Amino acid sequence: MGVDLGWLAAHTGSVRLPIFVHMLNNGASFLLTRYAPPAAEYPASLHAALLVVSTFLAVGAVVLLRRITEAPNQAPAMLASA
Repeated sequence: MGVDLGWLAAHTGSVRLPIFVHMLNNGASFLLTRYAPPAAEYPASLHAALLVVSTFLAVGAVVLLRRITEAPNQAPAMLASA
């Protein structure tokens, strides 16, 4: 997770977003540890579905961050055609 947060800080130019992501991770971990039933009680299909969904979310976040960090270098479409 440290490598991912370091990459996030390098690409956004700020440590605020990585700190926020770290807080979300710690909060989710605490809540799941405290209130969720043991993982052995869930069927294997749910574990596979969570793996697929989390992979799509991670890839989507990387794509979104790349678009956000590249956007300031590009002129808006409406101004470029004027």
